[in-house]
Amino acid sequence: MDDWLIDDDRLSIERKSVLPGEGFFRPDSVEREQAEREVAAALADRQTVVVADPDADGLACTALVRRARDGAALVPAGPHEIQEAIAWTAEYAEPGADVFVCDLCPDRTGDVNGLANLVAHAGEVAWYDHHQWDPEVAEAVREAGVDLVV
Repeated sequence: MDDWLIDDDRLSIERKSVLPGEGFFRPDSVEREQAEREVAAALADRQTVVVADPDADGLACTALVRRARDGAALVPAGPHEIQEAIAWTAEYAEPGADVFVCDLCPDRTGDVNGLANLVAHAGEVAWYDHHQWDPEVAEAVREAGVDLVV
């Protein structure tokens, strides 16, 4: 929910009287801050990170990486959270950690703008996906230094 929708300074007393009580709404900013804290905690002291869609095939990819690389941390991200997940992984992953992005297909090149920063911070960065990719987006991922397999 957008913060401005429940901003006390903007709402009339009449509108406040028909809204549920304090604590009922949870602004998007609070959700994002909590998710970022969870990612930071999950990545602490981990040498392998998986950024994946938390659906069945994304979690299956995570399980495979965890089987091959003991103790891999999961950064859950949906298709519209790729940019945020990449930025958080670059910020909170241990320097030199290997990063695997699985089951995520960016819609546009802007979704992968932070990849160069991640590649500079991480050890190996590989991306595995089964969706149909826009050729320009795939090229942007490869140009950032990521090993992309689609």
